[in-house]
Amino acid sequence: METLIDMKALLDCFGNDKNFVAELLDDYYKSTRGHLSALREAAAAKDMKKVADTAHALKGISASMFLEPLRDSFLQLEQMGKRGDLTGNEEVLKKIDVLFSEFEKEFHLTYPSLP
Repeated sequence: METLIDMKALLDCFGNDKNFVAELLDDYYKSTRGHLSALREAAAAKDMKKVADTAHALKGISASMFLEPLRDSFLQLEQMGKRGDLTGNEEVLKKIDVLFSEFEKEFHLTYPSLP
């Protein structure tokens, strides 16, 4: 079964330190959840710069956590914001919601003791 979190790559990158990786993923989860609200608000307000900037930041942190499907979706939104055309952003945001929900499930299955 393919997972959203590339745990092998993540652990390899951080010296197989499971506790540190758990903290990183927990920080990612909490931070991204808040930024997603800001991204939705920016898209609703047609604030192209904020969409591009927020999506860029989320793209980077998702890439560093080896969450490529999320990285790809944030890249799409970043490009939309830079082009000044948010046509189709609702579908991308829905995809992000599904992917983030998958991430949350995987994260809590891997590290059930974390909130």
